[in-house]
Amino acid sequence: MDRGGPQGVDLLLKQRRFWLGLVVSLLFLYLFLQRVDFAATGRALAQASYIYLIPAVAVYFGAVWFRALRWRFLLQPLKETSTRRLYPVVVIGYMANNLLPVRLGELVRAYFLGTKENISKTAALATIAVERVFDGIALLFFMAAVTPFISLGSFLNAFAGGSGIPVGWFVALLVAPFGVVLTALLVVSGSLVVRQKLVGLAWRLPTRVANRAAGLVELFIAGLAVLRSPWRLLGIFVLSLPVWLAEAAMYLLIGYSFGLEATLGYPLALAVFLLVTSAANLVLILPSSQGGVGPFEWAAKTALVFFGVADASATAYAIVLHAALLIPVIAMGLLFLWTENLSLADLTRERLTLKGAPSQAAPGRAPDEV
Repeated sequence: MDRGGPQGVDLLLKQRRFWLGLVVSLLFLYLFLQRVDFAATGRALAQASYIYLIPAVAVYFGAVWFRALRWRFLLQPLKETSTRRLYPVVVIGYMANNLLPVRLGELVRAYFLGTKENISKTAALATIAVERVFDGIALLFFMAAVTPFISLGSFLNAFAGGSGIPVGWFVALLVAPFGVVLTALLVVSGSLVVRQKLVGLAWRLPTRVANRAAGLVELFIAGLAVLRSPWRLLGIFVLSLPVWLAEAAMYLLIGYSFGLEATLGYPLALAVFLLVTSAANLVLILPSSQGGVGPFEWAAKTALVFFGVADASATAYAIVLHAALLIPVIAMGLLFLWTENLSLADLTRERLTLKGAPSQAAPGRAPDEV
C-alpha cells in the first residue's frame, strides 16, 4: 500500500500516537495563550529588532553541523563517512520531523542515509535513538550546571504548577525516560545473553515474519556498537555539548531582538537562555504535533516569565524563536531534497518503512526493513 497518498494520510490519522500528540499540542497551546494580552504581544512583535535573526539562524545551522559531526562519530563502527555528506541528511531529517506527525522524520533520515551511503537503515535508526538519548542527557546536564545562578527547585515548581502536573511527576517525566532508555540500550548492546534472547524471541514469531524480524533485531543491535566503549560513550556526551551550546546562543541572539538581555542582565541572561533551551526541548519528550508546536512555546514562555520577563514579550519571543527554528530548516531541507531530485513525498512513498538490500553480514539475513 502506498502510504504517501490519501491511504497513507488515513493510516496516520488512525494512529493513536498522532491523535495523542494533537491533543497534547492543543492543550499546551491553550496554556500558552490563555492569559495573553494580544494587543501587547502585537506591540512586542512590532517593536522587535529582527536583524538579529540573521546571525541567529546562521548559528542554528552551525548547531546542525555539530549534529552531523556527532552522527559521524556514532556511525563510525558501521561505516566511515564525512560530516559534509551527513549534513544534508540531518537537515532533511529535521525538515521531515517539522512537517510529518509522530516524529516520522527519524525514519526518513535513516532511510535517506541508507540509500545515500549504503548503510543499514535499521542500524542507522539505532544510532538516531542513541543520539536522542544523549540530547536529553546534555540538556539535563545544562539544567544542573546553572544551579549556582538559579534556584532550580523553584523553577521546576513554577513549571509543574503551570502544567498542572505534580512536581515529583514532572521531574520524573523529565529525567526517567532518558535513564531508562539509555540503560536498556546499554544492556542490549553489551550483553550477549540479552542479544541472543531478543533474536530468539524474534524467531518465535510466525514463520513468514520471523526471519525478517530476527534480521532487524540483529541490525538494530549492530547500530548500538558505539555504546560498547566507555570512551565512545564519553565522546558522544562531549560532542553533544556544542550542539546545544550553539542552539542556546541562537536563543540568546533572538533574545536581543526583544531586549531581553537588558531585562535579565548579565551573567544571569546567559544562564537563563541556557535554561530556556533545556526546558523548551526537554518538554518535547511529550507526544505532540509536528515541530513540537504547543509544548515548545509554553515551556519557553514559562521559563522567561519565571525570571521576570513581561508576559507579552515572553509570548512574542517564543513565537519568533520557534518560527526561526522551524522555517529555515524546512526551506533548507526541501532545497537539499531538490538537489537530490527527490521530494518528501518520494521518501514517504516508501510506505514509511526502511527497505533495502539484504544485509551482507550473514547469509539469509532478512531485508533491512522496519
